[in-house]
Amino acid sequence: MKQVDLLNTVMENYNNELVLKFLEKYDWIYNFQLIKFFLDRVWENIPREWCEVLLSLSIEDLNRLPYGDMRDEWPASLKEFIRTALTLSLPRSPRKGTIPLGIDPEMRRGMTPKKQHEVSLMSSVVHDVAQRADCEVILDIGSGLGYLGQLLQKHFGYHIIGLESKQGHTSGAERRARHTTELDKLSLKQPQQFLGVCNSCQKSRCVEGQTDVLKHPPDFSSDVMVPDSKPQLERPVTLTLPRALMIGLHCCGDLTPTMMEYFQSLDFVRGLCCVSCCYHRMEVKAGNETPYNFPLSATTCKIYNKLRGDNPKWSIGTFALRLAAQETRARWGKQTAEDHDYHTKNVGYRGILELYKHTSKSSRGTEGFSSSINIPVSFLKVQSDVVQRDCLALGILELYKHTKSKNCEKAARRIARKSDFSSFTAYVEAASCRLEAEEGTGIDRAELFRLYEENKDKMRFIEPLTALQYLLQPVLEGLITTDRAQYLKEHGITTEIIPIFDEVISPRNLALISVK
Repeated sequence: MKQVDLLNTVMENYNNELVLKFLEKYDWIYNFQLIKFFLDRVWENIPREWCEVLLSLSIEDLNRLPYGDMRDEWPASLKEFIRTALTLSLPRSPRKGTIPLGIDPEMRRGMTPKKQHEVSLMSSVVHDVAQRADCEVILDIGSGLGYLGQLLQKHFGYHIIGLESKQGHTSGAERRARHTTELDKLSLKQPQQFLGVCNSCQKSRCVEGQTDVLKHPPDFSSDVMVPDSKPQLERPVTLTLPRALMIGLHCCGDLTPTMMEYFQSLDFVRGLCCVSCCYHRMEVKAGNETPYNFPLSATTCKIYNKLRGDNPKWSIGTFALRLAAQETRARWGKQTAEDHDYHTKNVGYRGILELYKHTSKSSRGTEGFSSSINIPVSFLKVQSDVVQRDCLALGILELYKHTKSKNCEKAARRIARKSDFSSFTAYVEAASCRLEAEEGTGIDRAELFRLYEENKDKMRFIEPLTALQYLLQPVLEGLITTDRAQYLKEHGITTEIIPIFDEVISPRNLALISVK
């Protein structure tokens, strides 16, 4: 339990002002769109005294930089940046003493090794929290195929209410449940109004959309909930129901803040245990791209607003949130020379194409060129003819809906495969053929090659800058997670943050745990 004690000590001494000022000072490291590396001349922001050191780093040096490996002769400012970033990062090593639950072969069917790792450890943590909160019912929000709920039911006999918005997952979970669990203790709910949603950072699914968060108690008297003009919790909800624990494994975007609001307002929900992901999918305000649900705590909000008042051009926006949701240094530290070469070409070649788009007289739609699309979102609630307990639990559904559109799918379309990055010639040929076929216009290959020759030497800055981003990644994710914990604490609810997964296997490993 030493890791937990260390993390609790870090949280108790967490300095919001220091973290925010640090991120403001070094926003040039993260506050840009990757494909605009050349267009925005990002490398020019790197201090000159850092450049010689960063460009001389070997592959091993690059991999170790986010861990704090540095040399005495390096510039004092660079060493100070590294030390501060490490100091402001939350510990990510899984707590000791958590015994993963065994998963029998029948229940393992369909689970990837990553999912087995997550479910076996999350189940153990959830059981511990349920005992502390004296809960009889588990509300699994965004339950997917039901892996987590089925394991909890099988090992501990909890009544599980799995809430999932994707019909295919609900059907799959029901098929699995017939073979693995006691059906009278497992309820699976899927409202017909919901469309496809993001599910635990599955990169294979191209899901675009926005999220609305319900910030008032549910009205169970109608089929559709319409938010009023004041998104505030105006009254507590008192329900005569069994004590319930609300859980979520990889809660996308605004889902964690939504669960926090319901946890705070519903008396029968006595505990919360969730692991967040996809921070960049939080709904943002039109005009400045800052999220509605950050910051949440009064402590962070006061400092953040003051800094933004002094420097209106700075914010924790989409680019910062995206970096917070990226892989951690644990995977970066295992990169090979081939991995670094591919990443350099991937960023560099796409950046040249973006530069071409802005310097060419003709305007063409290519990857990343589409502007953001506003998609209407409504608040939904579903009635049920099952027992009152299940009916009320449905009011705590994911409460967000992603809407696909052809424009979104087109914006996210890849115009080159991994094999096309073997050389710039191969990339241009592949990109040109696909864009010309789809857009019906020609591409000036000579101009593309001219831009490449002018800028290819700047590609050497890509990996050193990425190493600096890996130093800021845990600072950003720690800020978001700590802000959420502080918000609950400000409302008088005991809250802690515990790393529960191996970050190499599952980078989003910080569990937000709260008990009333």
